[in-house]
Amino acid sequence: MTWSVSAHPTLLLAAAVRDVFDPNTLTVDGYTSAHVAVGLALQVDTVTLPDGVAHWSLRSSVRANVLRQSDRQSVVQALRESGPVFATERQRVFERWIGQGDMGAPGAFAAFLDALLGTGRAPLIDEVRAVAGWFAGVGWVTPNARQVLEALVRRELAERLRIATRPKFLGRERELALLGKILDPASPIRIAAIEATGGMGKSSLIAQTMIERHAYLDSARVIVAFLDFDAATIDPLEPATLFAALLEQLLPQVAGLEGLPALLEGILAGGRQLL
Repeated sequence: MTWSVSAHPTLLLAAAVRDVFDPNTLTVDGYTSAHVAVGLALQVDTVTLPDGVAHWSLRSSVRANVLRQSDRQSVVQALRESGPVFATERQRVFERWIGQGDMGAPGAFAAFLDALLGTGRAPLIDEVRAVAGWFAGVGWVTPNARQVLEALVRRELAERLRIATRPKFLGRERELALLGKILDPASPIRIAAIEATGGMGKSSLIAQTMIERHAYLDSARVIVAFLDFDAATIDPLEPATLFAALLEQLLPQVAGLEGLPALLEGILAGGRQLL
């Protein structure tokens, strides 16, 4: 028997709308638990929940294919009618996402992303990324996966700036004002050099300047590429690491750069070097 999306859409959709499921309790008209187990066995991975019980989870590539060929109404119906839904964090993200309404109101997207990430001390970044993978290429979901992933990157980059100014940035009003003037589009000065011994707060000063201009966020007044040479991922002697760090920050800020990471990977994979 062929277990393709076209041949068994209702069964696969019932599994696709659940982060994890028990094949013995998945209820789809026309399928016994034995049919479910045999039909989905090669399409799933085994996931052990915190309670120690192993469950099945449809593989991301299969899930994305199923969701691309479905619609919001069918997804909601499959959630309601096909057996129990285990309340994992990814499941919560998935259901919040498909339940999102109009995004036209001011601040709606930011509020939506806050809801996805949750209010706990540890934002659900990995879970949101995983669900975005499920929604890759899905046209009926709003906002689309790419928008959410780009917003996540911007938030993570902004958080790096906040980390650089911790525990609390105080003073330096004169220096902040001078750097602010340089960033003014009307300023004839385009270069600033900050010189001080290590640990005096050069990086913190730059980071605070960027924070005050909402760097990386939708309301940003500047495009930022902040290279921290103390970061383990950056090696000044390896230009490729600098390009990678620049692209990571510029992609969510500047349209039209989407093909550059693949180009960089292709250059390096081909044995060529960046000088």
